Order: sequence, then C-alpha cells, then structure tokens
Amino acid sequence: MCTCMMILVAIILLGCAINTYIALTSGRKLSHRDMGVAYGAAVMMTVVSVGLVGIVTRTVLVWGVKKLVKTAIEQKLVARVVTTPIDRALPLEVARPSSFEGVEFGLAGA
Repeated sequence: MCTCMMILVAIILLGCAINTYIALTSGRKLSHRDMGVAYGAAVMMTVVSVGLVGIVTRTVLVWGVKKLVKTAIEQKLVARVVTTPIDRALPLEVARPSSFEGVEFGLAGA
C-alpha cells in the first residue's frame, strides 16, 4: 500500500515539475526572484520524485513484486490490549474507563 502511494506521489510530482519547467520556458516575463522560486520548486519536485522512484525500485529488488502484492492484499491491522504496570497501580475506573467500548475498535472480549 505504501509503495503504491509512493508511485502515485512520484508521478504527480514529476508531472508538476514538468509543467513548471514548461511554464518557465514559455517566454513569460518573470522577475529574478520569481524565476528562482519557480526553478527551485521544480528542482525540488524532480529530486523528490526521482528519490521516490529509487526507493520503490530498491523495495521491489529487495522484496520482489510477488511479495509486495501479497502483503498489500493480506495486510491486516491487529490491535492487542495488554496490561502494563501502570494499569495495575491505578484504580480500575481510571485504568479502563466505563465508556470504553472494545467492540468499536475490534477488541471484543478485551
């Protein structure tokens, strides 16, 4: 899931950088400050998108495409409630308020 988001952000940033470069080379009259800001933004977008592509490439080389797809499909979020020393030291009403509904967090039987 995270890899898909990195690919999406890289594509969007690269598109924005290309549009910025096109706008800068279209012959508009801009002040030196505006040109510097625009070129700086375009360079930053390009560097970040190339960095994201590098991270995605490294992730694919290390994990493999099959395992990345498998983890994206089978990923489940599991929450566990454990008792800590502070839970034992506090009164029950403070440690676990009566308004706590374990069912709404998928913690039935907690």
